[in-house]
Amino acid sequence: MLSSPKQFIYVPPNFGPQAFFVRFAAGPFVIIISVTAKNCYFAVICGFIVCFCSDFIKDMK
Repeated sequence: MLSSPKQFIYVPPNFGPQAFFVRFAAGPFVIIISVTAKNCYFAVICGFIVCFCSDFIKDMK
């Protein structure tokens, strides 16, 4: 078990400066969100790379 989830993160070059990180207080979850891929969000959660197209993040704000 790694001490930091940041050790899992790999940011593709195409993410660029528009990628940003969100750390949830509920746990060691780190999500990388790309707004350049047609509302598709790329997330790295506990070492798993997830791609999903959804508007639920907008509803969370």
